[in-house]
Amino acid sequence: SPDSAYALSGDEALVLLNCFNGAYQSASLGFRIDRAGRGPARRLVLQAPIRTGVHDGRIDYFTNADYDPASATLSHAAKGRGLGDCGEAASWRFDGREFRLASYAYLGRCSGADPGDWPTLFRSAGR
Repeated sequence: SPDSAYALSGDEALVLLNCFNGAYQSASLGFRIDRAGRGPARRLVLQAPIRTGVHDGRIDYFTNADYDPASATLSHAAKGRGLGDCGEAASWRFDGREFRLASYAYLGRCSGADPGDWPTLFRSAGR
């Protein structure tokens, strides 16, 4: 996906910089920046509820990243292989201060499951 930027507030923006393109997915680094250019960009590192073979419970790059300003939701969906029969999907909502985990699904074993049919391990109660 291409580089993109979104207003989080009047003072701050989310910037997603594409850093990898593969055959069936891409990855982006996320940054929170001051919209007036004051201070350094802060790398976005968000929490996942479990450790996997790919990360230690902290997600510091976002696969197939997308941000929906209407719901203030950042999403990430990483296939374990092209079939999509394993991987993880997560979303975080920006509450005006921080990104909070909203949902998380994961299937670590690639065994021919339906694409994206990964067990939900976490879902928030709401906004």
